Amino acid sequence: MVDNPIPKVLLDTNVVIDYLLEREPFVDDAEEVIRYTVDYESNPAMSASAVTDVFYVISRYTKSRDASIKLLDKLLFYVRVVDTLANDVYCALGSDMEDYEDAVVAQVALSGRFDYIVTRNTRDYKYGPVPAITPKELLAKLDELGIGPIRYSGDGER
Repeated sequence: MVDNPIPKVLLDTNVVIDYLLEREPFVDDAEEVIRYTVDYESNPAMSASAVTDVFYVISRYTKSRDASIKLLDKLLFYVRVVDTLANDVYCALGSDMEDYEDAVVAQVALSGRFDYIVTRNTRDYKYGPVPAITPKELLAKLDELGIGPIRYSGDGER
């Protein structure tokens, strides 16, 4: 088996929402992070606890349950969901992080042995157990590794 060169990443809620709602000026970086990691068979992940937060935000935006489900389904085609365990919830209580939701995400990242949490708000994870980087920083790291998007021919071949 060949080692996968792509870091294992857990997406923060803000990056996921940027992607789904195509929020400018963040959507391009969010989409590129998802595309790169999927192309290299290292699907990005999000915590199970974040899925309901994402659904809530997008349903407030779309004002339609059906439209929100379609957006979430689009996301789950590319992004895998990792469990939020009871231990993550308890450990987050003892975290030095100010925001409890972020502390839970950080614990999920630690439990899942993720290399990075990808977020626009790295300062929120300053005291977390897993490094947090922005989508731009992850894309720069991938560029340093010589990893670019996989280009497909018109017939679907790489």
